[in-house]
Amino acid sequence: MKKNKQITLVLLIWIPAILYAQSVEFSKHNLSLNSSITGQKSASQSVCEFFHTPHSDRAISPAWSKGNTGTRYIMYDQMTSSTSNIPYDPTRQPDGSSILCLSCHDGTIAMGNAGSTMPIGSSSNLGTDLSDDHPISFIYDATLVSADGQLKHKPLFPATLDGNEKVQCTSCHDPHNDTYANFLVATNEYSDLCLKCHDPEYWNFSSHATSASGWNGSGENPWAHTEHSFATVAQNGCANCHSMHTAGGKERLMKEDLAEMNCLDCHNGNVASPDKNIETQFTKPYRHDIFGSDKVHEPNETALIGLSNKHIECADCHNAHAVNPTTEKAPYANGFLAGLKGIDQNGNAINP
Repeated sequence: MKKNKQITLVLLIWIPAILYAQSVEFSKHNLSLNSSITGQKSASQSVCEFFHTPHSDRAISPAWSKGNTGTRYIMYDQMTSSTSNIPYDPTRQPDGSSILCLSCHDGTIAMGNAGSTMPIGSSSNLGTDLSDDHPISFIYDATLVSADGQLKHKPLFPATLDGNEKVQCTSCHDPHNDTYANFLVATNEYSDLCLKCHDPEYWNFSSHATSASGWNGSGENPWAHTEHSFATVAQNGCANCHSMHTAGGKERLMKEDLAEMNCLDCHNGNVASPDKNIETQFTKPYRHDIFGSDKVHEPNETALIGLSNKHIECADCHNAHAVNPTTEKAPYANGFLAGLKGIDQNGNAINP
């Protein structure tokens, strides 16, 4: 009996803590007069009033209080990345719940009674150029899954599609629930949220999915591009190299625009083990000149590179989704070269 009482007491303490974390009242989406967030209070008396209205002549759900400004956006699609399977369509614009989110997050509408919009440079201000953000308002169907080859058949709950089978902001974010920070619908520790949709080949056993290495505090923080980073390479997963919003390199949403810098801010002795300090190798007189070309390598390029397009980038010799510590055993190369395309001794293309 005594043990049961102790368990009950723990539950009574734990449940309110969870409810507190989930409530929009204690999140950045509380713009009411009673908001505890500095600098974003509005004249609204209630938490809901700033975003919703019980009476409206606008055909917008769910009773949205803001109008559509008619802003035109630059979208992420095949024009941004050669490996994107989202067809280029100059007429495609955000729709559904995404256009509601953008009524604040594009930085064009005042957030509170002070008349201020989201600050320029804020990670929450996406602007009107969405080509450096995770794509939205596109159809996620069997055609897309087949063309991509590394997507789940359909998103796993709680990642969801809207009623038109489209990916929207709400596929990854719940504006009423901030349990996992940034209003994510699930934690992205160990790339849990990314893997609700994405199914990258080789990933589960790769070094970047399993490494317990952490940043030693020296030099640049390799996870500074994320608002909510974790302690190890494995925990940060996809976020080691990718940024879902305001990416430095639009193609494939890389955190840095220079391809090699997505590798060297970990492989410089500050995260990866000393024997994987690759940065020092590129200070030698004779080396692969990864700094000599930019925006040339493409994941879907031919394995046979000619004089007209010769280049060398880290990704020409290493597949970041596949690298692993397996040692070489003839006729196989070691795990650092796993998942690559190339040519055999007879000059024929092989993949991998």
